[in-house]
Amino acid sequence: MNSRSLSQNRGKTSSSLNSFLATILLSLTIFLLTTPATVIAQAPAARRRVAFTQYNNVLYIQGGFTPQQAIGQFNSLDLKTAWKTSSPAWSNLAVGPVASHHAMVAVKPEHGAGFGGAAQGYLLSIGGNPATPGAFWTAYDFQAGSWRTLPTPLPGNYTGLEGHTAVADPDTGLVYIVGGFFGNTTENLLTVFDPKTATVVSSQAATDASNRTDVAAVWSSKRKTVLTFGGSRAVTAVSGFDLTNLNEYDPSSRIWKTMVQFTHGTENLNV
Repeated sequence: MNSRSLSQNRGKTSSSLNSFLATILLSLTIFLLTTPATVIAQAPAARRRVAFTQYNNVLYIQGGFTPQQAIGQFNSLDLKTAWKTSSPAWSNLAVGPVASHHAMVAVKPEHGAGFGGAAQGYLLSIGGNPATPGAFWTAYDFQAGSWRTLPTPLPGNYTGLEGHTAVADPDTGLVYIVGGFFGNTTENLLTVFDPKTATVVSSQAATDASNRTDVAAVWSSKRKTVLTFGGSRAVTAVSGFDLTNLNEYDPSSRIWKTMVQFTHGTENLNV
């Protein structure tokens, strides 16, 4: 083979290599531009009064109050993978609403039409302190990796809400917001939100005898009810709804009742 042929072959090989590398670089660029940014972090910022929930075996923590101020940091921890307890594999996601003492609940794709109907579902952040005008309802889109505020008005004549909790019915998607308060003007007993239409279905204010904050709540798939326990009085300390009992709200009858009454360390069933 003469020198001219060798030179031509080298030219073709170099051109093919450059074309291959250009293709790889273009594909990588497109991937990076279309993939939501996830930054691996050693640990979330230390704070309290965060909103949290679990979805698809991933723990999500958002917002909260540091020793200085409320922040919008958004962290996740994959519970499906192994990690050292001394250094959990936390990830930083897109910064969310600057709030503390708020609530967050997962919304499955089939229930998220009111948010846009994204294929991977949403996280719904509700209320919090400070009360940012127009940002009471905020949704995180898993597919887009970003947050957006919802135009849905606040429940009733509420001016804000903090210290509440929220659970979702996995069958209907309805979100039940239990307890909470805002200043001395708002006391929430129960608010129901429908993510399929992004609307408030109903809202019931609490009284001095029924208000509460920082209550624990879960959805009972067996009983199709909301179970609550503990907490403290939201505004005033008066006698009324006993916070030491396990209580139940039945959406079908819209009635609260005491499931288990705790008396001096013993349980008295009152079902």
